[in-house]
Amino acid sequence: MSLAGRLARAEGIALVVTLMASVVLLGIAGVLVPLASTEVTIAANYRRAVEGLHAAEAALEWTVGELAPSPVWRAALVDGARSRLWAGTPELRLADGARVPLDDETAALRGDGAGPDGAGRGLDWSLFAHGPLADLVPLPAGYGAWHVAVWLAPAPGAAGLDPEDAGGTIAVHAAALDPGRGHRAVQADLVRVVPPLPAPGGATEYVQLIAWRIVR
Repeated sequence: MSLAGRLARAEGIALVVTLMASVVLLGIAGVLVPLASTEVTIAANYRRAVEGLHAAEAALEWTVGELAPSPVWRAALVDGARSRLWAGTPELRLADGARVPLDDETAALRGDGAGPDGAGRGLDWSLFAHGPLADLVPLPAGYGAWHVAVWLAPAPGAAGLDPEDAGGTIAVHAAALDPGRGHRAVQADLVRVVPPLPAPGGATEYVQLIAWRIVR
């Protein structure tokens, strides 16, 4: 075979190899691009879930602070008193324009509880607080537009709605929702403790968190 023929044959083989390599690389790219997109989505969803959990915890902490004074403790359970965080009509107005009727959420919480285990099912829940998370705490740039809502109920076996009753307990359900309908929630049991002696600073009683769990 002449030199020209051998060169032509080599060029032909190189072209075939190049085309095969291109096909393989395109196939690999076709697999990696969706994987990368999936990883980005997973990371975004994880961040959103963590943000929502922190938002629900912030609402719980706010509620503990508001329940510390005894008048609020009794009034919230018996007389339907509201938190200072009360954004008008009992519904969450999300940033995308969607509205979540909180009366429906209350009925669902009473009937079905929260999460796969139905946490809090059957308790006499009542809405205590709702509104934008930004009304509670300053949020960093880029944080989600979370809205929070808090329900209260006498805890199972609680002796008392009376704030004077040492050892009486209350259940709290704190939830957070975002425009994408992300939903996280925590529940806690609080007990009012009356020290046998006056506490430092003149406090005669305080609220103690005795149980806490993620329910959604």
